[in-house]
Amino acid sequence: MVDTSEKNFETTIEQSLLQSGYTSRNPSDYDRALCLIPQDVFNFIQATQPQEWQKFVTQYGEDAKPKLLKRLAEVIKKRGTLEVFRKGLKVNGCRFQLAYFRPVTGLNAETQQLYQANFFSIIRQLRYSERTPDKSLDLALFLNGVPLFTAELKNPFKGQSVEHAIKQYRTTRDAREPLFTFGVCLSHFAVDPDLVYMTTHLQNGKTRFLPFNQGRSGGAGNPPSALSFSTAYLWEQVWQKDSVLDLIQNFITSVEEEDDQGRKTGKKSLIFREHPNFAKIKKGKLFASLNRE
Repeated sequence: MVDTSEKNFETTIEQSLLQSGYTSRNPSDYDRALCLIPQDVFNFIQATQPQEWQKFVTQYGEDAKPKLLKRLAEVIKKRGTLEVFRKGLKVNGCRFQLAYFRPVTGLNAETQQLYQANFFSIIRQLRYSERTPDKSLDLALFLNGVPLFTAELKNPFKGQSVEHAIKQYRTTRDAREPLFTFGVCLSHFAVDPDLVYMTTHLQNGKTRFLPFNQGRSGGAGNPPSALSFSTAYLWEQVWQKDSVLDLIQNFITSVEEEDDQGRKTGKKSLIFREHPNFAKIKKGKLFASLNRE
């Protein structure tokens, strides 16, 4: 019999991710204004790009860290996390990678080491707001100190379900908060032991959530499990380190929207395409286009 208490649900997810290579971080490690875990950003850059970092320090001395963090936060806000992960960050003649993707072959030891140096972390009960400092969300995942996903977790045995998580995102998670600005996180998940929904763009009451489920007997939902939660595929497959990096590199697309006349609107959307490793997930149920309205 699976214990579905809210505490156990959250702890189960955390423990699974820690066992797969994530590291636990404290809410105090997070910078609410920058939407970053500063120390993780620097640890990754200094470990993987020491010469470029030293070049930057030579220019700015003691101001190097705050200048880099400020620039990184600005670029994420303007261009989005996806582009930063893929194209890196340029600052005054210096270029920094914020992620390394799986090498085409395993013959180059250096590229393998860089790939393995990617640092994934998890924060529970993240206090994300400067304006309302007591507000927190259940879970946030980061890659090299840069935000990936947020999640609100609900427990039906306490009278709450995934619908309550969706309502929470729509009504009490202010879309004006830096962390919830479109493009800063790749997506936001509403999760209970049975169902998962997601969105890439929080718009308060206008937010559209789509199902992120495997399907059950040809219909909606997920197959029951006697040994785990029905939604365990989310953290045991989708959120695994190799899967996340593959998604970022190959299966998430940023597109510019067009109006009815085919003209570019200047607004962007993130589109999740189906990942071949998730054999049980049917196209249109797990990965779906979530347009920015």
